Amino acid sequence: MDGAPADYLRVDYLLRGMSVPAGIIRSSFRFEPHSYVIGNTITVIASLLGWLLVIGAVVVEVRKKGQPEISKTA
Repeated sequence: MDGAPADYLRVDYLLRGMSVPAGIIRSSFRFEPHSYVIGNTITVIASLLGWLLVIGAVVVEVRKKGQPEISKTA
C-alpha cells in the first residue's frame, strides 16, 4: 500500500483481500513472478528471431528472382 509491500489474505479460495486502514490509500496487486518475466523475455526474443528469419527468406527469394538464369546446355 502506498508503494510499500503489504500482506494479503486469501478470500473465497480464489480472491485476495487486504485490511486497509482509514484514509486515502493507493493499493495495487501485481503479478510479477520471476518465471513469468523470464518466459515473457524468451517469447519476445523468439518472436523477433522468427520474424527476422521470415524477412530474410523473403529477401533471398526476391534476389533469386531478380538474377538472370544461367542455362546449361551441352
